[in-house]
Amino acid sequence: MDLPLAGVALEACGAVFLTGLPASDFLSHSGLFWIGARGTVAPPIVDRRRGRVTVRAEGRSRTATHVRGQGCTLADDLPPASREPVAPSTGADWTVSRERLPASAAAAIDRAVARAFSDPAARTSAVLVVHRGAIVAERYAPGITATTPLAGWSMTKTVQAALVGLLAGEGLIRLRDPVPIEEWTGDDRRSIRWLDLLRMSGGLRCSDGRGYDARRWHAEGYPDHLAAVVQPDTFAWALARPAEFPAGRIGRYRNCDTVALSAAIDRVLRRHGRSFAAWPRAALYEPIGMTSMTVSSDARGNPVMTGFGHATARDWGRFGQFLLQDGTWNGERLLDADFMDMLRAPAPAWVAAGTPDYAGQLWLARSRLDDPELPEDSYAMLGIDGQAMWIIPSHDLVVLRLGFGGGTPPGQPIAFSRMEGRFLREIVNSVRPEGPVGQEAAIRAVLAGYFGALERGDRAAAARLTTGDFLLYDAGEVMTNDVLFDRLAAVRQAYPELRWILSNLVVEAAGDLATIRYRSEGWRLGADGQLQTPQWLESAHLVRTADGWKLRFLHSSRKN
Repeated sequence: MDLPLAGVALEACGAVFLTGLPASDFLSHSGLFWIGARGTVAPPIVDRRRGRVTVRAEGRSRTATHVRGQGCTLADDLPPASREPVAPSTGADWTVSRERLPASAAAAIDRAVARAFSDPAARTSAVLVVHRGAIVAERYAPGITATTPLAGWSMTKTVQAALVGLLAGEGLIRLRDPVPIEEWTGDDRRSIRWLDLLRMSGGLRCSDGRGYDARRWHAEGYPDHLAAVVQPDTFAWALARPAEFPAGRIGRYRNCDTVALSAAIDRVLRRHGRSFAAWPRAALYEPIGMTSMTVSSDARGNPVMTGFGHATARDWGRFGQFLLQDGTWNGERLLDADFMDMLRAPAPAWVAAGTPDYAGQLWLARSRLDDPELPEDSYAMLGIDGQAMWIIPSHDLVVLRLGFGGGTPPGQPIAFSRMEGRFLREIVNSVRPEGPVGQEAAIRAVLAGYFGALERGDRAAAARLTTGDFLLYDAGEVMTNDVLFDRLAAVRQAYPELRWILSNLVVEAAGDLATIRYRSEGWRLGADGQLQTPQWLESAHLVRTADGWKLRFLHSSRKN
């Protein structure tokens, strides 16, 4: 009972002291994710003078304490580096403007937003729509405002991914290097790279928490995926997990990888005299104006970035806009373009498992929702209870939905999921790609779509994305679409899994013509289990037609 009580204590503390819910409402708003049955936990005991929330069940209790500017913690006495409170702003200084939004688009967005709140069972707390850098729609449930910090749950993982990118940009780490965990150097875990943990393919032994019977969890013990985030020392617990699979080979959604990633970040920061409690605010939150962001911590003061992040809807939206702008803010690049390409590229191990919907602590929205109508470049930050932020660069669009679980049993869809696809499609379809950001993203989306068609063996999709006179020059050979697809069909006899990861994209457009230069990394898994990763330097030429941008010519040169 101690582990689930720890989770409930953190969740209750965040709900009461960060979001501002009445203590009496907490259990009705909570998804009860940590407890196997309703009625197990008594109403929280709130000590507002000391900022503490205590929860009790079956003769046991756990207490979480609110630390101003740092979320909540299970620690009775924070480590020295975490003791100094920070006063976050409310993050409410983003003007709503529809000046550049056609009336028909505004009306369509308003209808979609209203639908998100139409079913009380959906428990939507906030919706924010940002188009071309401006808030064009914003709505909150009663009692929630633009200054209310809301839990993003696993959206917090993507924030941590950005922190990894900042370390890489400073040259403090290299993503393809093994993480600096001394305890792993003597066994199979020594080959686990930063990339592997970012892509949820570290291979650590970690049992799944999704789809199980919560009552069974309560009776038999919580699976590692959940236990990872409520240990007294989450970092030590995750680093003690043994290897189950070779690093980078099996993709599966497990909190153990994210907590191990947090521990690795902590090790690097400590070596350079920095604190995980303070550095993210100075390095990321303040520069992009995400000043209401806080992340709660375990009993050792370690931030629990698997899901205990709170921020206002507007500040979550700022982070989505930061990603849409390719890791730049106010003209300053904070995350390298290569790193951003990696974050949005399908994770090879997930592709091999037949679930190509995960990238680098981001979900590929089109695959995740299984919706071919969504733009090819759509990706998302997702969290339990329907927390979601969809980023669609080709449409210069960020859509955020936050809400409460209200006791939905784990493994069962929440009420909002019944309207999620239509809600998002209506907003996406209401706006057309415009301006240089939308144009460049639309051009990138055509290239990504073409390689996606190659991976699927989808000739019809490839034909829709290319002109009738399309040609590929590859190592001295000239190929049409049909010739290329025939060649790939033969290659698949030896390598059933073929994938490409594109990076270092440079787009130049003038009028109705465009060029993309990029690096292509192949990923092909043989029937014998051998993995090959050839690389090419390529360029593509596109023309704008009445049906949008299309590929006319592609040139490929083998790099290795």
